[in-house]
This record gives sequence, structure tokens and C-alpha cells, in this order.
Amino acid sequence: MALRFEGSKRFEAVQRSTFARLDERLGAKAELATAAETIVARVREEWPRAAALLTGQPGLCRKIERCVKARAARLLR
Repeated sequence: MALRFEGSKRFEAVQRSTFARLDERLGAKAELATAAETIVARVREEWPRAAALLTGQPGLCRKIERCVKARAARLLR
């Protein structure tokens, strides 16, 4: 079961602007779009360390890396 986030149940459809609109709607002034950018940067930064733990699983490692890159690119649009 998935909750709707900005009209979609697909997290893949979420973009930076989605967080900005949510922040505005909530009146939170929490800079959610900036927080999302920070998290993407940290995931990219930490991925090599996580990948090192998966040295015996190169196929899995490649799949995860592709997923991280694709999600990051989509989110930061």
C-alpha cells in the first residue's frame, strides 16, 4: 500500500519541485526542496562506501548504482 504524494503513488515521479510545493502548501518554511537536494548529495557521497560492502555482488552493485543515478537525476529536475 502506498500513500499519495503530490497526486502520485509512484515515488519515481517525485521531483525537487514536488518538495517545494509541499513546503509551500504546509506553510512549513522548512526548505524541503533544499533538504531533498542535500539528501541526494549525501547518498551520492556515501554510495562508494556502501558499494565496497557489496564487492562480492557486482551485478547487484551495478543495479543499485544505476538506480541511485536515475532517481537522483529525476529528483533534481
